[in-house]
Amino acid sequence: MKNTFTGGERSVLFGAGHPDAMLDSMCYSSACDGSQNIDFYGSLDWDGGMTGDIPNDTHIATGTTTHKWNGNVNNASGTKDKDLSVDMPTYLVFNVESDIDPPSFGNQKREWMDYPPARANWQIDVRCDKVSSNGTPGCVLSEYVPEYTIFAARYPAAAAHIWLIQNKSKPSKGLGASWEKPLNYHPGPYSNGDPRAASGWDKEDSRKVMCAKTQSKRTDGWVPKKLFLNHPKTSMHPEVQGGPYPDMISCDEFPFAATYQSPGLPAGKDGQMPAGKNGGGECVQAVAARVDDGSDHLLDDTRYDPPTWDETCGRSSMSAYVNSGAMSGFGNTFAPGFRLLDTDAYWVNPGNTPGMDWFGSCDTTKPEVICTMSKP
Repeated sequence: MKNTFTGGERSVLFGAGHPDAMLDSMCYSSACDGSQNIDFYGSLDWDGGMTGDIPNDTHIATGTTTHKWNGNVNNASGTKDKDLSVDMPTYLVFNVESDIDPPSFGNQKREWMDYPPARANWQIDVRCDKVSSNGTPGCVLSEYVPEYTIFAARYPAAAAHIWLIQNKSKPSKGLGASWEKPLNYHPGPYSNGDPRAASGWDKEDSRKVMCAKTQSKRTDGWVPKKLFLNHPKTSMHPEVQGGPYPDMISCDEFPFAATYQSPGLPAGKDGQMPAGKNGGGECVQAVAARVDDGSDHLLDDTRYDPPTWDETCGRSSMSAYVNSGAMSGFGNTFAPGFRLLDTDAYWVNPGNTPGMDWFGSCDTTKPEVICTMSKP
């Protein structure tokens, strides 16, 4: 804390018995309780003076306070995430006083100039919501960007597909790979069909663009309109889930349909990377297949044009057990646990944490990516 008060005890006061000095916490919203006193540990008075650029008194005071949400949201009768949530920014408000008399000016006595309470130049962004898919009403620090980790050992094909696009696609390099270049969550509709997203778009419509199957292939296997076709060599994994329902071939896409980066989301609905007329056919096309030696590989789907790596996205023919299993934790625990709402940022780790990197031997500097996922 820089201060120009003359040296001496009780030069800078934020309380400590002075009737005008204060340092409080303010929750600035009609949904919370305004200004609250802070229960401090340590003195709120500092000695004055500086030694160069260093204050003479550098002690630290810490404290706690509690703010309460009164349950109000922006529009309790609405259906969208922005309706059923409310922002409650909190910050410090303070008034500085001093017990030190100001220096005189000749024979005249001077006084310190009084200023109204000031606001600290930082704040903590708290958000509370009553979105039903998040369970009971609750609050989060909305600026935090959470990390979703793919279980690479159990779902290696899904992890490899995400890693490939994050590391090899030129326009999407690093997309969703860290909090610095996150994905933005696009929620689905409520059970009554009302959209949660402000745009009114349903994420399932993005998936239809990326994974359309309504047209048939030519007899030679070529896909003139680049729709999604199940690859006959797709590796099934009944051992992953089991149960009464057999494994099926599914369309795995990255970026996910539930993001604003999905190529299936039109620009007019706030899509950041909308596809052209070929939709998912404009992506890198792959297949998770089992080769003759019994090992699984993520391979180029040669029924489509070979990748140029200028594609923004990936689309792969993959086991439904693997595809859905890799993301089951997202919808079941991750999104509601972090109370993700429309446009919230998050990032995806496919298994390349330092010290736990499944892709440490992979080289993306060459046009063709050939590598082996290895357990760290």
